Amino acid sequence: MKIPEIALVGIGGYAGTHYLYLKKLHQAGKIKLSSVMVRAQDQKANEKSIEDLSTIGAELFSTHEELLQKHRPDMVVLPVGIAFHRDLSCFYLNAGINVLVEKPAAGSVADVGCMIDAEKKSGVFAAVGFQNMYGSDIHFLKKEIISGKYGKLRNISVSGAWLRADAYYTRNNWAGKLYASDGTAILDSPANNAFAHFINNALFLAGREFDRSAHAVAMQAELFRARRSIESFDSCTIRLKSAEGVLIQVLLTHCCSRKVDPELKIELDDAVMYWSNAAWKITGKNGKILASGEGVDSREEMYLRLIRKLEGKQEFYYSLENALEHTFCIEKMHENFRIKELPEKDFCILHDQDNQHVIPGIEELFARAYDKNLLLFEVGAPWSEPVEWRNL
Repeated sequence: MKIPEIALVGIGGYAGTHYLYLKKLHQAGKIKLSSVMVRAQDQKANEKSIEDLSTIGAELFSTHEELLQKHRPDMVVLPVGIAFHRDLSCFYLNAGINVLVEKPAAGSVADVGCMIDAEKKSGVFAAVGFQNMYGSDIHFLKKEIISGKYGKLRNISVSGAWLRADAYYTRNNWAGKLYASDGTAILDSPANNAFAHFINNALFLAGREFDRSAHAVAMQAELFRARRSIESFDSCTIRLKSAEGVLIQVLLTHCCSRKVDPELKIELDDAVMYWSNAAWKITGKNGKILASGEGVDSREEMYLRLIRKLEGKQEFYYSLENALEHTFCIEKMHENFRIKELPEKDFCILHDQDNQHVIPGIEELFARAYDKNLLLFEVGAPWSEPVEWRNL
């Protein structure tokens, strides 16, 4: 059987993480990493990583056109900025190359629609890099939910706080922006970037069928901006209602004084599930643990599933149609709710050296809201105000 040939776009930043996984799979004989595309202007900043390419025999190219002139990979991996997802995915799909595009699928519903159209015409597939979607732990919980053995799914809540200082917002030219200079939607935010996985996880788990994510039909959202230098928001609380009546509460912030890794709480009639990247468990109404397990390397499982698909085997992959449900929520959130700039008295700077912004007491407010499946205005945050449901 032919070993799948893979191409990678980029090698620095987050693309460097993908490179390490692909290199490991290459050295294990599971794939051939044949080519890497790095723009000429980015090559000097990534000299060390580029030098490493020769150790595995991967060729370096400075344009996408040059890459395709020399190679016809089975799949190209696109860990690129949100504004480039549509055009690069369509470029490779139109060339008949399977695609793994980084999350989110794109910045707008229309852009994802263009990608879906290109995929249908191409005869190849486009997978989205929401890596948790490929994890055996998430798959197990989804099957348990849809089996009905624990009754009806009622509610999913997720809360997370990750510090993001100046370096995060200056690492590229689109962090914190709503649109690129050419008008392409980015809608960068905790909900569409760092924590996008966890909203998407909830939508997937709330889907009625195993391979489908839920569609949101109504929303409440509080969007806050403490950092004045960005266009988007850096903290939010969101409540979604799915077409099946499942409620999803989401509490996210980059303006915190300590790290609180995200956890999903999944409430059914007869059980409560808890999931994080580190571990998962299912508890009965009496608190007894019915099942549990450790977290998995979902990025590795993602690549192994996609390799099997490239080999012609029946295998799950997270589709553009599924990822569209997350993009739909993000787009509707920006259309229906304004970003509130917090008054100066309601936030401070924790570290002068990195300009980390902090909303005082945000972690405690999140903990109270998460425990009771509430939004910030419902737990009395002094700078919050009630928001009405909006039908989507």
